[in-house]
Amino acid sequence: MSQKEMDEREREKKIEEADNILERAKVLVEDHQYQEAKEEYRKAIDIFKSLGWFEQADVLYEEIKNLEDYKRDYIKQKRMEEEKIQREQQYYSQRLEALQKTEEIGPKVKVPISSRELQRNIDKIELILKKAKKEEEKRLYSRVLERYKIVLELYNSIPPEKMDVREKISEIKNKISEIESKL
Repeated sequence: MSQKEMDEREREKKIEEADNILERAKVLVEDHQYQEAKEEYRKAIDIFKSLGWFEQADVLYEEIKNLEDYKRDYIKQKRMEEEKIQREQQYYSQRLEALQKTEEIGPKVKVPISSRELQRNIDKIELILKKAKKEEEKRLYSRVLERYKIVLELYNSIPPEKMDVREKISEIKNKISEIESKL
């Protein structure tokens, strides 16, 4: 193998290494690990300089400068999200206190659930309903009845201001009655 081929092979190896480093840096940026990303960019800069690719090195220097802006923006966004969540919690707490003071609602009011919890409940309900349907086809009515009771509890745990499930509750109650008549 000639010196030129060895040099070309070494050059390709360095380019591949730089590409891998840049890919890791991209992942780190996406994960908001900006300091680690800077270190990866610096490794890539060293490789590009050794190849004589100074323009690419300059581009990466600019990207390192931009990482500070990304970091500031990310921190600002997280702070705004946290403040929003805190305001919502404060609002719901105040609303809960006001509702508990009224005679018609009293201590029956539950602490409001978050959108994430609501989605989890809906997902649980869908899963339980699928299982209940399969078990009903197999005529396992006692198991079906228990599943529908769980679904009813989950629907009842959803605050009306988050989602109107009165129709669904009515359907489940009818289904429970129907299953009880089969037992």
